[in-house]
Amino acid sequence: MDDVPSTLSQARIAQSMVKTAVAKHNDRYENVFLKAVAAGAMLSFGGLLSEILSGGAAGLTQSNPGIVKVLGGFVFPVGLVMIILQGQELLTSNMLVCLISLFTSLYVSTLVMLADFSHGCRH
Repeated sequence: MDDVPSTLSQARIAQSMVKTAVAKHNDRYENVFLKAVAAGAMLSFGGLLSEILSGGAAGLTQSNPGIVKVLGGFVFPVGLVMIILQGQELLTSNMLVCLISLFTSLYVSTLVMLADFSHGCRH
């Protein structure tokens, strides 16, 4: 069996992020908008689960408040996991990949990049 690393090198990760940024830049406005709305709903779902758990367990909160906080911490990322698994878009991820592609000079001009931040990698 070969000793192939299970992860990518930093250079390969950066190349992959630039390709992702170019794909996001070429995506249609409607797709970006719908992905952003769906991602917001999924993130809200994770927050709602955390709030329900925290507020709906009054007896558990009085007897062991630490376990309620731990369980709330476990259920909040459910929204983030749903976003990643379904390939939705968040503004923070768009800023990351678009900024990296700007630094590699393989993307678009700085002016277009600033416009992309407000539209999820679109000009």
